[in-house]
Amino acid sequence: MKGFSNYIGGISIKNKIFISNILIIVVFISTQSIFANTISQKAIIDKATNNSSRELVLIKNNLQTLLSSIEDYSKILASDYRLQNVLYYDYLLNNEPNAIKPVEGLNNLSISNSLLKKLEAGQLVAFMNEVKAQRGKHIAEEAADYLLWDALLITGR
Repeated sequence: MKGFSNYIGGISIKNKIFISNILIIVVFISTQSIFANTISQKAIIDKATNNSSRELVLIKNNLQTLLSSIEDYSKILASDYRLQNVLYYDYLLNNEPNAIKPVEGLNNLSISNSLLKKLEAGQLVAFMNEVKAQRGKHIAEEAADYLLWDALLITGR
């Protein structure tokens, strides 16, 4: 200890003040850098958490949209399948004289093409309006009921 006090005692007061100022500045800068590092780490973690939450919400919304689209498409396919069955039975009735008469269908091929185009384009309201207009004329009443029922299932009404 005697050597250290001799060493310190040999430094001028001006140099002692300079060294103490340097030490204070180093301690202050070190403290601030630790504090800033801690705050920035918390900010980065919070931002990453918020971004990941937003991404999860977007993924959830996209999955819900995909499921809704798949459900709508499957309903359209089911309606198209029923329409094809009605057309097939109608074809059988018109081409086979001894055929059993299950359900009458569409009596006009242009009406069936028009209905199919409306289904393919997703114009369900126009499809329903045309079925209602042609009910009993070119579309048998029972077939029209099936078509309207399917359209109501697709629209969710």
